[in-house]
Amino acid sequence: MRDQQERITMTTETVDTLIIGGGLSGIYAAYLLSQSNKSFVVLEARERMGGRILCPEHHGFFSDLGPSWYWLEVHPKMVHLIQVLGLKGYRHFEEGMGRFQSPHGAVHNVRGYPMQPLCWRLCGGMMALITKLCEHIPENAVRLNHPVCQIEKKSTGALVSVGELDREPWTRFKTNKVILALPPPPFSLILTCLIYGKPAARPTAFFYKDWARERFTATQYDQPPMYQHPYYHPPAGQPSIWDGTIHFAGTETADQHGGYLEGALTAAERAVMNQ
Repeated sequence: MRDQQERITMTTETVDTLIIGGGLSGIYAAYLLSQSNKSFVVLEARERMGGRILCPEHHGFFSDLGPSWYWLEVHPKMVHLIQVLGLKGYRHFEEGMGRFQSPHGAVHNVRGYPMQPLCWRLCGGMMALITKLCEHIPENAVRLNHPVCQIEKKSTGALVSVGELDREPWTRFKTNKVILALPPPPFSLILTCLIYGKPAARPTAFFYKDWARERFTATQYDQPPMYQHPYYHPPAGQPSIWDGTIHFAGTETADQHGGYLEGALTAAERAVMNQ
């Protein structure tokens, strides 16, 4: 009876562009599209925006459990966007001792050292960037708890289904263009924790996130440890497929700065501009 009711109440919506993934790349693509007259919708499987950007708050301080840094000299798009949105950054702490955990689980202590180029962090955590971008996006254009289960190629555009695999979809979207703002598999992860300064030896709170166990971030193919920064690029070297219907936009698909926040912005711009 439930399946019959779902089939009866299922709706189909038509939009010019459909963005799948509400991380930085997807939100930035939506931000760019909001400046045009074309309709768009962002589908995010989680109950929140931000993707791998997550910054829990504790007494006014924000811990970045995902992307944390940017570099003024090498990330001009990040610097420009932060300025346009009225956000502020600060120099990353470089003094004291640091601690990191290797892929094999061994914990090592290292001494802090000046970084070249200089490393910066964002006041309020990287989530402040997501929050500001969302302020420029129509509220009805963002759909949380909308996991995509199927994308079908049509004579013109695509039909995207939302729901669970092997079950009747909850809703569908007809669209001329799909922007896939999510990492193509395999997506490898390094578990790293940095602690600076003597007070860090007596923490009042501890925040931890294992992204490799996130259903909407990683799969079983992402479990092997990563020992070096991978070479990121569009899948099979193609920024789009299906005669320009589907465009890739995650940071791992960027031609430059892949794996960094700068790469997420670069890939989003490419996906939005290409027709």
